[in-house]
Amino acid sequence: MSGISISVVRSNSTDEPMGTKPKFWFKDEDGQRWLFKFARPNTGEDWSEKVAAGVGRMLGVPCAHVELAVCGGRAGSVSRDFLLPGQTLIHGNELLHAADETYPHSKDYRADAHTVCTVLTVLKSVAPPAAALSHPAMPTAADWFLGYLLLDALIGNTDRHHENWAVIETEGKQVLAPSYDHASCLGREVGDPERAARLRGPDRQRTVAGYCEKARSALFAAPGDRRPLSPLRAFESARALRPEAGAQWLRSLRALDRSAIEALIDVIPVKRLSSDGALFAKRVVGLNLDSLLGLA
Repeated sequence: MSGISISVVRSNSTDEPMGTKPKFWFKDEDGQRWLFKFARPNTGEDWSEKVAAGVGRMLGVPCAHVELAVCGGRAGSVSRDFLLPGQTLIHGNELLHAADETYPHSKDYRADAHTVCTVLTVLKSVAPPAAALSHPAMPTAADWFLGYLLLDALIGNTDRHHENWAVIETEGKQVLAPSYDHASCLGREVGDPERAARLRGPDRQRTVAGYCEKARSALFAAPGDRRPLSPLRAFESARALRPEAGAQWLRSLRALDRSAIEALIDVIPVKRLSSDGALFAKRVVGLNLDSLLGLA
């Protein structure tokens, strides 16, 4: 399955209960399993998921494969199942609860125990993805998770809660799962009037930069904190704990071609993403990229 627009028929499918968006699993003609997610009206959840996965691959972050899709005339996206037979996906909240039974695994986005330090600590004992063979300076899943946080900071992803990262378990061995579920990024939820005002309006307090600065991740600096860290500060905190990995990921960032990222946005059909939406998304990436490069 490839291309920009894919039509699927909901047959031999199973509903996926996790999350808030309507979704279901189905198999294509080759027997490959995919998860279809309907994009809620005026949310941009389809194109943002597609672009985010593409940016992740450019950074060298293992990401779920995503394509735009249509089901019954409704727009959405499909994500290819990255699990093999016999493998189990263990989400972050389950992993953290297994390490500490007091961890609030059933709590929602505002789980203040979901800290950068806690996550990296539990991932130190998890194997890195297969791509780690070419990066001996990043021998653990904790090192690779910095790449996930770097991606979040670059695209402005605000949804890295404890069910939006996971490990894959096979016969007792755990490996970091690819990054997934990045739809809450790139200003996808901002309406065109607001985009126009921030792009071209006279109000200096109402800008794209201001929008970027207000972004919050789902990771905290310490238990008890009232507000989660920004995606930028989450990466910065992780870099302080894993400096060699942080330096490696920043080298990957410096090698990025801005025009290549913009090209990912430009190929989204205009019926899914308006011209102002595309310009806004590019500006978000550009501003976040400058902020990250300023850390080097």
